[in-house]
Amino acid sequence: MGACYTACLGKTLGGLEMTAGFECCDEVDVSLAMKEIGYPVKVIPSFSLGYGEAEVANSPAELASITTKAFQQSPLHRIRIETME
Repeated sequence: MGACYTACLGKTLGGLEMTAGFECCDEVDVSLAMKEIGYPVKVIPSFSLGYGEAEVANSPAELASITTKAFQQSPLHRIRIETME
């Protein structure tokens, strides 16, 4: 498991329920996250403004391509994977 793998399931922030998701810092983290949630998922580079750089993955092939790009876009090489509920 990567050093930053964090599940955000059923948590609240400032009284607002957070979307179920995971913070990931490598492909191992992504694999662990995907064992918990299914497709489709939203992939967001950390420290992006809003969801402007978010992309949706509907399959393992799309997820691999999108996460590679998202890790490169994030200054700390971290991403968030969220459910599409």
